[in-house]
Amino acid sequence: MSLSKRKEVDNKKNDTLSFKKTKFCKLEKSSSSMSNHETSPALKIPPEIFIKICQSLAPSDLLSLSRVCKLYNGYLCSRESSTTQDIWKNARIEYLPNLVLPPPEGFDERGYVRLAIERGCHFCNNAPRVRKVYWAFCFRACHDCLMENTISESDLCRRYKLYKLSSLVPYITRGNRKYYERFFYIKHVNEVYREWEGINDQDRTGWIRRKSMECSEYMEKVDEREEAEYQEASFKMREKEILKQSRAEAIEQKLDEMINETDHEGNHYQKEYLKECPSYNNARVQSRPLTERSWKILEGKLRREYLDIANYHRHKEGGNFGVEKLLF
Repeated sequence: MSLSKRKEVDNKKNDTLSFKKTKFCKLEKSSSSMSNHETSPALKIPPEIFIKICQSLAPSDLLSLSRVCKLYNGYLCSRESSTTQDIWKNARIEYLPNLVLPPPEGFDERGYVRLAIERGCHFCNNAPRVRKVYWAFCFRACHDCLMENTISESDLCRRYKLYKLSSLVPYITRGNRKYYERFFYIKHVNEVYREWEGINDQDRTGWIRRKSMECSEYMEKVDEREEAEYQEASFKMREKEILKQSRAEAIEQKLDEMINETDHEGNHYQKEYLKECPSYNNARVQSRPLTERSWKILEGKLRREYLDIANYHRHKEGGNFGVEKLLF
């Protein structure tokens, strides 16, 4: 066996052993927890089997599994274990095609996935549904927190005396087609500015050149992440429209069958009246497939709503007929 192969095998053995150590440490914490673990078959799964199970799970399932208990959390949240990182990486590549690039600096695979798929502002608890990731800053933020934690380029130039500071820090752009402005994360700005203050005057020119190149390379990766995110969103939108169209066509076919039937008064259903039913308009814009069960539910609603709509038109037509009779 070659030296590289032997190292690879040894690393896998060490990772498996670290999983086992985690398990035994958790079990030995208290006798009560030990008895609980012994009665739970799920917690008796060997680490090797647990790894194989996790290798086929989606990122959202891995996150849910990591919150089941401390034992599973220890298995799936280890930053040092290459096996753990591979589990999250495989799930990311398989199920999150918009995350094609490796994790940003400072993130492991699990943190990368959490940033992308979880919701909520990183700064407050008032916006639990926020999903927008600002990849230049690697956080999610509501509008108020974004404005509070960023600074515009115009304010940056007035507040800081460092020339070309705006070219040394990652940024986002906000505005409309006629006018937009760059915004910078205040934390990043302060870090770069403090670094600049600690550099000798004769070294600052080279430092600015190096920092500017680093920032340009960083923003290129940000652009790649945002483009991949945009392409994935566009694909999902097209897919959703196709599903909506397919559902609408299926409903139309069902209505064509329904107009051959009669209502409780013995009159044939009229398609134009059926299309006025609120349930019809709500159902045709959904993107879920039209199953037999969902059609039965929709059909019942249509029959109930049809009565009021048909009666309305009959009374309306009867009233018009009475008016015409009086006129002539």
